[in-house]
Amino acid sequence: MLLLPTATYRATDFLAAARALDVDVVVGSERRRRCRTRWRSRHRHSLRDLDAAVDAIAELHARHPLDAVLAVDDPGVLIACAASSRLGFRHNPLEAVVAARDKIVMRELSRRHRSASPSSGLFPPKATWPLWPRRLDSPAS
Repeated sequence: MLLLPTATYRATDFLAAARALDVDVVVGSERRRRCRTRWRSRHRHSLRDLDAAVDAIAELHARHPLDAVLAVDDPGVLIACAASSRLGFRHNPLEAVVAARDKIVMRELSRRHRSASPSSGLFPPKATWPLWPRRLDSPAS
């Protein structure tokens, strides 16, 4: 199963690669896609409701066994990871997927495990920046 958000620009490349490899693909998306393909089926899944999407994929797998669940864009990676875990497929650990989607989490993990990471900090959205935005030719206050 290939999770393809309706708005992705990557669908053509992934489907062309599957065609070149002669791989059967089940397309999972949040809306019906308008694409002319030979794929045996298309299934709609909410990319915002993790549990509902994983349940739907598990139900599909019970009727039509899948070999893998892959996401091509960020909205589907958690679903692909959770569905793969439930179905017993190889997958990345959920903690790694979450960290890969969030720079702050990734940097905290890097610090915790003493991995090289550039210094960084978390600032609230309305932080007061003493040097920004300031014109370069204005005196510092």
